[in-house]
Amino acid sequence: MDRKYTYFGPMSAVTLAADADHPGGRNVQLMRGLVVSLPEDNAYVASLVARKYLVPVEDKTATETKTTAAASATATETKTSTATSTAATTAASQTASTQTISATAATTASNAGSGITAGTGA
Repeated sequence: MDRKYTYFGPMSAVTLAADADHPGGRNVQLMRGLVVSLPEDNAYVASLVARKYLVPVEDKTATETKTTAAASATATETKTSTATSTAATTAASQTASTQTISATAATTASNAGSGITAGTGA
């Protein structure tokens, strides 16, 4: 069975032996950046893959699925981060409000005990 590869080695050519899909064999030109269809189970193809001269071309639908999954994960992380940040901000705001109310109550109680009253001064 053939698979698509992108070639990254030096300019070359190969003659592959006959197989079920190509009974007369085939000549393949290999140029840098060229996408070629070659048999996965061929020893020479396997050696070019091992040298990283041939890199399998991913199926477009698999790539789109991976991209969609990554985008979804990023969106989920952003929502979680935003929710956590909002909850932390709300908690800090409530703590600050409670501290302000407590300080105001203490000041009012202190002023009442010392006979200081708020007035217009008239």
